[in-house]
Amino acid sequence: TKLPTTDPDQIATWFHRGAKRNDLVLYLETFAHTVGVMQHRDAIERVAYECARDLADDGVVYAEVRFAPELHTEAGLTLDEVVRAVLEGFSRGAAGTDLTVNAILCAMRTAARSLEIAQLATWRDSETILPLPLMLFSLMLISQPLTAAPNARIIAELIANFLNMSAP
Repeated sequence: TKLPTTDPDQIATWFHRGAKRNDLVLYLETFAHTVGVMQHRDAIERVAYECARDLADDGVVYAEVRFAPELHTEAGLTLDEVVRAVLEGFSRGAAGTDLTVNAILCAMRTAARSLEIAQLATWRDSETILPLPLMLFSLMLISQPLTAAPNARIIAELIANFLNMSAP
């Protein structure tokens, strides 16, 4: 996707204007450019690393970073590969600092991958993805209304899976 201009000040104005539209779909138009450069594992890991470093350099000791893994699969990465790259970047960026960084995985309402995204939150080998209740909150904010039949089924299945995984 071509940028509307190459002038840095005009690009900044364009991005800010996109954020003030009060419409998620229109707002996300600007993400085509930022997400477009985050389609490969090394780029995703680097951005996550730099995010963590910036947070640590600013004196932040706890952060929850929200992102939609499905936006980073256009070049063939799996959702699992995307999340692992982000978590590795966070870990590397926070190493040697007081920073703890957690991920909140989001499912986009413009796609039908809510269940796949939510299932990533049930990983037990990582303490850096927030627990299921916060994942459900994220789904509520970004996905279609929870009362929609597909989402009601997804939520019910996630809760059942979480309870089964949490049992001693």
